[in-house]
Amino acid sequence: MPDVARLNRTQVSDCRRALRQMRRDGLSVQMCVTSSPYFRLRSYLPPGHPDKATEIGLEPTPATFIPSLVLNRSFLDHHELH
Repeated sequence: MPDVARLNRTQVSDCRRALRQMRRDGLSVQMCVTSSPYFRLRSYLPPGHPDKATEIGLEPTPATFIPSLVLNRSFLDHHELH
């Protein structure tokens, strides 16, 4: 049986990982609210951090940044995250 109580708490995580894990655990959500970073404004992780390569906002162009903000069922179905 899915851990429904987990849905009634704030999740502090990379939303891409958290949503994918929830799906694997048999949970589903109708909405996810995040505080998305601004394009090229700042870096939240220090150099050398293991998640640095997945940090949103450091993409080289707006054309590569905008798709990284969109999570949908297709993304969750077909993309593996580091």
